[in-house]
Amino acid sequence: KSYEKTEISGYPAFRILCHYQVGDTQITQLEYAINADKSYVITYSQTSDYDRMEEYEASAETIHLEF
Repeated sequence: KSYEKTEISGYPAFRILCHYQVGDTQITQLEYAINADKSYVITYSQTSDYDRMEEYEASAETIHLEF
């Protein structure tokens, strides 16, 4: 697991990367938790059958909050 403080749209956020096992399946999750007017959580998940982390990172760079 790794936690990193970051900022999204000027609001404090955490970037969380974790790996875990469910039965025989290895899962990787990339999560962004944002503390703005409410709490927002955006989660990207993949199994070991796929490697889309580069796409997830690119998508996460486009996260923008508007009120």
